Amino acid sequence: MADDRNIINMSSYPKWLVDFATCMNGSQSFIQAMDRQLGEQFRDQTGFDLNSQFQLLQPFPNPFQIVQEAEISCFEGDLRGMKMRYSVEIAWKSQSEKHDIQPHDEVSNAEVQFWWSYLDAAGIVEEETRKPELYFDAGALSFEIDNQILVWPHLSLELNFKERLPENALLKCEELLIDAQTQWNGDQGQGIIHLIREVQVVNEHCLNLKIDFGSAGPAGLEFILRKLEASAPGITKVRIGSY
Repeated sequence: MADDRNIINMSSYPKWLVDFATCMNGSQSFIQAMDRQLGEQFRDQTGFDLNSQFQLLQPFPNPFQIVQEAEISCFEGDLRGMKMRYSVEIAWKSQSEKHDIQPHDEVSNAEVQFWWSYLDAAGIVEEETRKPELYFDAGALSFEIDNQILVWPHLSLELNFKERLPENALLKCEELLIDAQTQWNGDQGQGIIHLIREVQVVNEHCLNLKIDFGSAGPAGLEFILRKLEASAPGITKVRIGSY
């Protein structure tokens, strides 16, 4: 029968450390100290919050493996961000009489010191903040394009208008998008826009669209933007991201 003391709710772990904590049977106190110290160092070096967009994974294709060198323990891992995976190395050592602290041990934050023994902070910042390529001339449009992280084919388009939206704006936008989808899909060889998933009013100057672009890709996105430009005047900015 399993020892109830070793059964820990995975949801109580910091999100970025769930995989490591599960694989290494990490104690709550060890993982919390790890999160607190490494998270602060990571924010100082990159400006990012580990729990908002990162996850520590096993270093493909190998498992986590702790290496002991004198009083220092360390292991390699892959830190997965929104754009890609980054190789990292994490180390720790005891700050007390406990000279051999393992992940399953109960420790206080003061009893153990964690640090990134390898972290390409500059590379992570450069990659994670890089604007994605749209593959068409967005500067030719009459409104500003703010392209965020794009994970095809599920894109969100936040339309910002100069004037207050009329009462029928939601219906008109839905009709425009369905007509554009029908027209695009009627032409062979350009891919298919799968679904106009959602049109929502964000506020009196903003609509948010969620579109599954299927196999239509960037050309389909440009087509939709051109239709919006022609049929929905007053757009000042479109923020493109993923959902």
